[in-house]
Amino acid sequence: MKNGSRTFVLSLLIAFTLSIIVASYFYSFNSTFVSAMLIVNSFLLTAILFRPRKNSNQCTINGTTVKQCQLNNEILKESEERYKAFISMSGDGIWRGELSPPVDINWSQEKQTECFVTGVRIVECNDALARIYGYDRAEDMIGLMTRNFYDLDQSQDVRESLEEFVQNGYALAEYETMQYDRDKKPIWLASSLTGIPKTGKIDRVWGIRRDVTEKRRQHELLEYQANHDSLTDLPNRFYLKNTLEKHLEMLDDHGRIALIMLDLDRFKEVNDTLSHHAGDLLLSEFAKRLHPVVSAVGGELARLGGDEFAVIFTRINDEKDAYWLAERMLKSIQAPFEIENIKVEIEASLGIAIAPDHGRTTAQLLRCADIAMYRAKKEMCRYTLYDTKHDPYTPDRLALMNDLARTIRAGQLDLHFQPKINLAEGGLAGFEALVRWYHPEKGLLMPAEFIPFAEIGELIVPLTYQVIEKSIKQLKMWRDAGINTTIACNLSTRLLMDEDLSYHIEAFLESYGVDPIAFELEITETALIAEPERAREILSRISALGVRLSIDDFGTGYSSLALLKSLPINALKIDLLFVSQMQKSEQDAIIVASTINLAHNLGLKVVAEGVENIETLEKLKEIGCDQAQGYFIGVPMSREDVEIWIAGGTFNENGYEVMQVTTTASLN
Repeated sequence: MKNGSRTFVLSLLIAFTLSIIVASYFYSFNSTFVSAMLIVNSFLLTAILFRPRKNSNQCTINGTTVKQCQLNNEILKESEERYKAFISMSGDGIWRGELSPPVDINWSQEKQTECFVTGVRIVECNDALARIYGYDRAEDMIGLMTRNFYDLDQSQDVRESLEEFVQNGYALAEYETMQYDRDKKPIWLASSLTGIPKTGKIDRVWGIRRDVTEKRRQHELLEYQANHDSLTDLPNRFYLKNTLEKHLEMLDDHGRIALIMLDLDRFKEVNDTLSHHAGDLLLSEFAKRLHPVVSAVGGELARLGGDEFAVIFTRINDEKDAYWLAERMLKSIQAPFEIENIKVEIEASLGIAIAPDHGRTTAQLLRCADIAMYRAKKEMCRYTLYDTKHDPYTPDRLALMNDLARTIRAGQLDLHFQPKINLAEGGLAGFEALVRWYHPEKGLLMPAEFIPFAEIGELIVPLTYQVIEKSIKQLKMWRDAGINTTIACNLSTRLLMDEDLSYHIEAFLESYGVDPIAFELEITETALIAEPERAREILSRISALGVRLSIDDFGTGYSSLALLKSLPINALKIDLLFVSQMQKSEQDAIIVASTINLAHNLGLKVVAEGVENIETLEKLKEIGCDQAQGYFIGVPMSREDVEIWIAGGTFNENGYEVMQVTTTASLN
């Protein structure tokens, strides 16, 4: 190439190179594109700059030619200086390497890759590359082999990248590898590399490298933060789900995986009493106790959020191994935690689900473990294994709940009424309303078949309100028919916490014109102890309306005498577990008698449930019980059957006659 043409091409390439840099700055071109173009330009520029100049003396034939040659040489020299300045001022490491012997492009891919991994020597570079590797000047790197900067046995990413370099026709842009600087400190580099075959061989390559170690550290930090809980430093829900998915993918037909979910009991009390900061400290200490226990057996502990944690345990053969780990975990938290100089005792409820028995997906196992955990919490049994019998969300039960929701909206639930009698006077005391559901396909369903599922969801609220309204409406109908009696309804725990409960009851009573004294609400002990202050406040409002209140299933809960004394209740109902065994168990008979004495001393009436024979009835009357209820007196009956039963004047088929009712209006 003549000097004039050579100068023109050189100037054009330099201008094109600078235009790429300027364009990338202003228009944010992809860095891969920019790097690749710069590599190509650097190759062409180098080829021009270092091309031998043949017959340079021929330009001295005449004065004009000599002058033109001198001008061309000056232009070329300036271009070379601009190029070298551009290379030296670049923030990226730019280099050229040579291979000896050259790589034959007809060799196998494996052999070519091995040559590029081990046989590249640096023959030209800028200071930026030297600084990346911990050297002071570019000259310090000339002659070094690139293999000096990575471990041939462990740097799989380097080998894979160079293998891809060969596959892509000797060009690769923006690939990241981990290498080492001169002090053997690991560094991460983003590199671009190109090589151009010449007569079927490649004897040199050109590359650009940029230090991305800090960027990589930031990325790893963000990834760690995305997968870990900031409070306890445990893996979080996101990490647990991804890890569990990987374990499930590798699960064979004989393998088992346990997912254990746990929730701290009464953690809210710590937050409310000691502050949220104290709650955070407790969670942190809780995690520190639990983590070594779980990791010691190969499990993985994660915090799901709040006071919920989960464990993945893969070393199991059956549920007994999961029980064993659950026991170890619970034992580790038995000792009190010291939080801000206060000793805090905490317990936990655990739910266990096992794959593939309870599911083969992460979502299925989390759901099953969650259901088991809340069952353990409700039954206060520390830990339980998932059981479909306690799962309201199986397909069949979901369909049942959908049917129940439609029935409630349509107001189609039915009530049956079980009578109570006054033992002293021998007359009718009233009825307890018991809900029934006539399912179009399944027939008559008892409360135990649908109430537990309604309690888990939100259906229990409209269901209970419907029972209350129907009961009050029935009182009006019976009063209009000349039957002056009372009806008691069971109040759900959920509804007891409803601030609007008293307003709804008042509205129902006014709407049907029913005397509040004829209506009674029965509340279980467990409902009272959940939030006693709030329960006391709401029950006081209801009592102020004139509605009577009683404690249902007394003796099975944990209510204290102080709580009973402070509540505006009128009666205690002794649970049938004690009453039904009075003739067989002296202890049960003593419990019943003691409860009657206690209630009377507190000014309360006593109702005995579960009376199934005349001997029990007579014994209750003997020890001073006020009222009785049970199958011996009368089974739960429909409205129509109650009216026939009252008209007959006989309360049971065994002939125990309590009273004769005379009606003043039609009962139809």
